Amino acid sequence: MASPQCEDGYTKIANELLEALCRTRIPGEIRQVLDAVIRLTYGWNLKKRPISYREFSNITGLQYGHIYRAIKSLIEHNFIVRDKNGYFLQKNYELWVPYSKNGLSNIGVSKSGVSPTPKMEYFPTPILEYQTGQKTRTNGDFQGAKEIYKEIYKYTHSVCDKVLDVFCNTFNVSKSYIQGLIKQHGEKVLDYCDYILYLSNKERIRDARRFLAYAIKNGLSPPDGYIPYEQREKKKREGDEALKRFFERQDKEREEIKRRVDAARAYIEKIKGTDRYRELYEKAKGHKMARFLSIERVMEQLVIEGGIADGD
Repeated sequence: MASPQCEDGYTKIANELLEALCRTRIPGEIRQVLDAVIRLTYGWNLKKRPISYREFSNITGLQYGHIYRAIKSLIEHNFIVRDKNGYFLQKNYELWVPYSKNGLSNIGVSKSGVSPTPKMEYFPTPILEYQTGQKTRTNGDFQGAKEIYKEIYKYTHSVCDKVLDVFCNTFNVSKSYIQGLIKQHGEKVLDYCDYILYLSNKERIRDARRFLAYAIKNGLSPPDGYIPYEQREKKKREGDEALKRFFERQDKEREEIKRRVDAARAYIEKIKGTDRYRELYEKAKGHKMARFLSIERVMEQLVIEGGIADGD
């Protein structure tokens, strides 16, 4: 018997916003997708996040085509907004365009609330546009729709293959064994693999194969703070790029310091035997750093700080 408890997780949403949703007529599948957006954003304590079609399908049980048309309708009716950073709920409910009792509106949707055919010329699939960088334009015909679904399938399964490869390599598990489990129990096996991979970054997993068998038999909820594989990889890439920029900046600073030291030494060598040299020497001799460094090093530092070598 189902027994949901707040201790197992809950979605925080403002009462005013929830009451506005209660007053608003939204057809079935469209409402499912809207609830999924709320669950996958507010449920993670986020206002906005990228959501893949696979996540939508897992939480709603809908096929990709139905999800696409529902998203398109929700955007047209201004219930949700999509940009390059993901989806988010339009909190200003006064901007919503509600559906009428027969499912029709000024925008022109069918009685089910969605267009009966996958006309995709208005909103390219978010996976293509924002996650693979490809912008697909179609003329609304069946062939164009078919090509988009092929790209969605290709992208989703490429992510699944990456999760499968990383899991098998990390825990030394046969790929054919996991593929057999997927055929037998469905794609939820890949979700469990990803949960276990995420947990392995925080604690040691002694027997991943046994853990996976337990998850398939008893179920496994996403761990606290869980981030899907593709988002973890994105953060890792961003971190690697930031580290690379940091080291590049350090190398440039070292080169600049070396250049200035070489210029200071050349300047000191140039003025040797002159009054300027003797004046600099006496100044370095009385400097507080002369207690710790040689006179030559203090003289170099004085030249660098004064910018004398660069200006001479």
